[in-house]
Amino acid sequence: MRFYEFAATKPKKPKKPLTPEQSVVAARKRDVDQAKQALDRTKDQQKRRREFEKAIKASYIFKLQSR
Repeated sequence: MRFYEFAATKPKKPKKPLTPEQSVVAARKRDVDQAKQALDRTKDQQKRRREFEKAIKASYIFKLQSR
């Protein structure tokens, strides 16, 4: 590394340990974020399944019409 790369980076300050109250709040926030992500994944999965079923139904209808 060159000198200007050392000079440009600042050392990170160490984080203090959380108090019990702060750790409870942080844990709850993590739980909320995980629940939101799980909800989004479930909605996306349902959306993909509906699109897939719609495509299967459409292909089946076209097979019936060609007969």
